[in-house]
Formats: sequence, C-alpha cells, structure tokens
Amino acid sequence: MKQQHQEESLVQVSYEERDLNTGRLMASHLGWVKSDALGQRRRRSFCHLALRESARDTWFVQTDGHRFELFWADPGAPDTRPSIVAPQQSWLDVLLDSEVGRVWS
Repeated sequence: MKQQHQEESLVQVSYEERDLNTGRLMASHLGWVKSDALGQRRRRSFCHLALRESARDTWFVQTDGHRFELFWADPGAPDTRPSIVAPQQSWLDVLLDSEVGRVWS
C-alpha cells in the first residue's frame, strides 16, 4: 500500500495486486482512510495442525485466479522445510527459528 496524499486527518492510499508469476496487474484500489486507521506493520498468521486421521498428501485450492497445490510439511525438519514465495519465506524462517518454531522440532 502506498500513501498518495494527505488532507488533515485523511490519507489517500493505493494498493495494487499483481500475479506472482507474471507480475501482471490483477487489480488496483484507490481510496481515502483516516490516518489513525493506518497500521505501521504487517501481520502474518501461521497455523500448526496435527492430524488424528490419515489424509491425502496433496490437494488443490483455486483462489486469486490460480490453482495452488497444497501439501503437508514437517516444519521442524530443516532439510524438508518448504520454500514459499518471497517475502513470505522470510516470515516462515523467522517463525521456525523462534521459540514457537522450536516446539515443532
């Protein structure tokens, strides 16, 4: 998100969504928000699921104009950690190298 203009307590912001593979612009958003509603950081959530029954090794999800193949991974094993798109890879690395991530080891 980029801040374009500010007038008193309002800020005009723009945001572009791009295809991760081609870089092609998928959507562009422009609008005004109160300046005190703008965040200073991004938050990313990760979930740790433990299965009690067997499940398929892979499955597909259709979203954002793409078909993604999802799979189970053992985040505690450094040699089998999945790689994901940047900058999300750095977020995953920080998580797995933290106290929380060491629980999975």
